[in-house]
Amino acid sequence: MSQSRQRVLVVEDDEAVRAPLEKFLRLHRFDVESAATADEALALVATHAPDAAIVDLRLPQGSGRDVIVAIPPPVPVVI
Repeated sequence: MSQSRQRVLVVEDDEAVRAPLEKFLRLHRFDVESAATADEALALVATHAPDAAIVDLRLPQGSGRDVIVAIPPPVPVVI
């Protein structure tokens, strides 16, 4: 019986921050989806809620707050 991997949403517009964070999470066997804008992140959340999220507050095309509000409880969010 295989256990599904936890899905983490990374929302960060700065590639220099986002890329190493994605790599770190993948090395620790998380499935990672990422977005560089609030609109991209909202689209990802609408299709499948993550198991956890790391969200930058200052984003192009909206605010990280909009993304946080769209993530259903009790999903943990790191800001």
